[in-house]
Amino acid sequence: MPNPPHKFWMVRGNGQPMVEHADEELAIREAERLARLNPDQNFYVLEAVMCVVKSDVRHIDMTEWHPGQTDSLPF
Repeated sequence: MPNPPHKFWMVRGNGQPMVEHADEELAIREAERLARLNPDQNFYVLEAVMCVVKSDVRHIDMTEWHPGQTDSLPF
């Protein structure tokens, strides 16, 4: 099962961002650290703004269903 959606930030320089940061301040500090180690290179703080998931399977709670009951069943 995939991880539940969550807000995060990443830092992007010349390579692929690899670390999710739990808040914006942590990402900014990481960008500053990387900038100090790599003068004249741009580091961008990226924020997750949306999570998109395709979901076509659902579970139906059958614990409240009784024999002979036909409503609320998908078949």
